[in-house]
Amino acid sequence: MKYLILFLSFIFFVPVLSAKKPCVDDCKVEIDQSKTPEGRIKAFQQLVKLKVKKKMSKFQRNNFYLQLKQYFAFEIMAKAALYKTWNKINAEQKQKYVQLFTKMIQNSYTKKLQKHKKYKISFKNRKIIGKRAKLTTTLNKVNGKREDQITVAYKMLKTSSEWKVYDVVTDEVSLIRNYRSTYVRLINKGGFPKVIKYLEKVVKN
Repeated sequence: MKYLILFLSFIFFVPVLSAKKPCVDDCKVEIDQSKTPEGRIKAFQQLVKLKVKKKMSKFQRNNFYLQLKQYFAFEIMAKAALYKTWNKINAEQKQKYVQLFTKMIQNSYTKKLQKHKKYKISFKNRKIIGKRAKLTTTLNKVNGKREDQITVAYKMLKTSSEWKVYDVVTDEVSLIRNYRSTYVRLINKGGFPKVIKYLEKVVKN
């Protein structure tokens, strides 16, 4: 009985084992490109091609906004833009501010994407330090001139297992720094409530 079990094991399991190809010295480990900074931006660009149109219904726009959250770390962006004032406001104020900030970015960035949809993206270089990455790209207008080229750098943060954008630098102008300077002026004039009023006004337009 013992020998019969060994014989059957040999018949059924050896073919399965022999089907596996041995890994030689130059065997390379496959990397899931969808989880790299480049892969994430490529996936984002594909989303833009499929979803962003010149004229979008409210449903289409809201659907696109929901999908943007897969690629942008909106709360981190909001916190960075508010800078030191973030630690001076309460939880309720933070929640309202993040909601308004997210809506503002979604609206304004979608408008930019509508303009840049005819541009082709190419990757120049990337720099990764720990959980942070900077991916520099160029946008080239289809059948456009050299001066139509736009340099866009995505600053990314690895959250759990995915890379998400926390700042966009267009032709050396940082989105976060731009909003931060605006908030500083507003806070100096009327404190944090002035920022909320500003965001509410922008979101309504």
